[in-house]
Amino acid sequence: MRLVSADSAHYVHGNVLHFFSNGVEAAELSLAPVIDGLPLEVNSWEPTAGGLIGRIRGGGAIHLTAQGGHLVYWVQKKFDAIRSAVLFPSSNLLATEYHAFVSDWADRSFGISEDNEIVASTAVSPPAQGRERPRQQSWMMAPSPRDVAFRSDGPWWGICIPGSLPVGETRFAVRRGRLSIELRNYIAANANGTLPRVVLAADLPSPYDILDVDVQFCRERREIAAHRRFCPWWSRPIFCTWGEQVQTADAHAALTAANVRRWTAIVREKTGLPDFTVIIDAPWFDKHGDFIASAGRFGSTEGLRALIDELHRAGHRVLLWFTPFKIDFDSDIATTEPDCLLLDHAGRPLRCDERSGFRDFTSAVGRNTLINNLRYCLSPDADCLDADGLKIDFNYHNPDLASARLRNLRWGAGDEHWTNVLRHLHEDAHRIKPDCLITTSGVAPYLAGHTDMLRLNDLFDEDPTLWFKRARLGTRLMPGTPIDADGWPMTHARCNASWMVSPVYGVPDLYHATLFDGREKLDEADYRRLSAAWHVYLNAPLAPDMQIAIEPETGTFQRRYGSGPLKGQLAAVCFERACLATFSPQCARIAAVRDIHVALPLPHPQRVARLDAVRHDGRREPIDLPGAGPELKLRVPDAASDVKYIEAAF
Repeated sequence: MRLVSADSAHYVHGNVLHFFSNGVEAAELSLAPVIDGLPLEVNSWEPTAGGLIGRIRGGGAIHLTAQGGHLVYWVQKKFDAIRSAVLFPSSNLLATEYHAFVSDWADRSFGISEDNEIVASTAVSPPAQGRERPRQQSWMMAPSPRDVAFRSDGPWWGICIPGSLPVGETRFAVRRGRLSIELRNYIAANANGTLPRVVLAADLPSPYDILDVDVQFCRERREIAAHRRFCPWWSRPIFCTWGEQVQTADAHAALTAANVRRWTAIVREKTGLPDFTVIIDAPWFDKHGDFIASAGRFGSTEGLRALIDELHRAGHRVLLWFTPFKIDFDSDIATTEPDCLLLDHAGRPLRCDERSGFRDFTSAVGRNTLINNLRYCLSPDADCLDADGLKIDFNYHNPDLASARLRNLRWGAGDEHWTNVLRHLHEDAHRIKPDCLITTSGVAPYLAGHTDMLRLNDLFDEDPTLWFKRARLGTRLMPGTPIDADGWPMTHARCNASWMVSPVYGVPDLYHATLFDGREKLDEADYRRLSAAWHVYLNAPLAPDMQIAIEPETGTFQRRYGSGPLKGQLAAVCFERACLATFSPQCARIAAVRDIHVALPLPHPQRVARLDAVRHDGRREPIDLPGAGPELKLRVPDAASDVKYIEAAF
């Protein structure tokens, strides 16, 4: 039986879908899934409006429909909870390569002969993953997209499983040129008893285009908000205390009010900027779950509130580190509100680690304790801290709900559970403080409506390219969500390879005020380059409607205006990972981490009226204008010199 999607025709023979891309057969996909070890039997196939339906013996059906130029596959049957559902079991791939998108290791192409099992999951244990899958350290950006792309010689084709689903983990296995997709711990009862919809997209110019299909279907499911709030202060550069903390003998003991004041003052002096955002990292508290300011290091609530008030008066906004799940067993909240803890099937607290358990969001008590935490952190009331937002971390410390005794199954499992938690956290936080900033990590379209900023998280690779690739995933999967470029850990070499790149796609984030990783001292050249990058960035700071293009492989880093007098034209561009240029209606600013010659494209119809070298001491020296034309060709000196940046006034 024949199906048509966009320009491709496909057909079903037996229980196999012969899927075509660019007019060539691309895969033979087995349509009968295997549920908890038992294959479903299909009696017959018959045409329906827009597709085919396969009748399952004992009731239920397999659907194949054409939708939006793609094929959509799903299984309709009254399932409850499924330990394992294998889709397209051992399907033959007529491909030469495939591309996955689980950051970091699997965000690349593999030869079809390379056997892999690539896992997308919300809950990740870094120690366990390090033991079992040492190459697949995915916790930094969990959850990851359930997408994969394939090709032979021509265009790509792809598979995506869009939406916030009640699934523990999704495993894409390619073995001997055959594909199987396994959903583990799937609560089908939360999805009307059906298996999730799977989208098959043909004729894709790039493997990353399957991510756009994922976004499109999430938007159709109304899992992406049409209108989102944005506050201009969110785009200010950021300083986070963690990088300084870990250069001491005790990262926890180092986080004191005195050190926060000292580090912030250094960054303010060295950058010449008074209004960057300050993140007070973990642990500003003594116990997870209580989240009450440390008496010994901050002088309890009164002392930390006084520090935050002081930073506010100096022009800063302040975020506090926070994690929603982790509760220490010896915290006051665990003692006084034991129902806030998630229990296993034997009635014992489910362990996060030896010292802590998980907050139970399926319990009203657990949810109320979160609201109390948020009020304490964000409210301007006298007994609260009046912070301006939260850096949400450790979201990968998400409980394995298959091991838990849930009070309310509607909270779902895996992706659906984390989405519900984040939605409640985000809504309650903004109810308390409407302009607060909530930052999280993890790249999935359905998260975009429940976070204000995507943080690129830690990177333990000397080459910052993986940060750039994470940013590409973020801009494709969560368009319109501002990016926190992160920056820990940082070294001399890495800062020179990233400081002029990251302001193109994200808000610059500094973790080191005096010492880089490994206790390397920041020298005057580092401070000058940092100051130059921040000042050039602020000429055209990030806005959610800007269009971002990132191609690390070709060295393309661009940001374009989505509105205003320069709509469609460049807001920021980086040359050779070394030179940053930004454009406002008034001027262009250009800075570099080494001497470089560039040809700067000018926004139409602007022409340069004046060219100045702006020095670190504030003096301006005019530069002779080169000949007129659509490009401004000039030599940009290393910002470590006396010249901070060059400004071209229009």
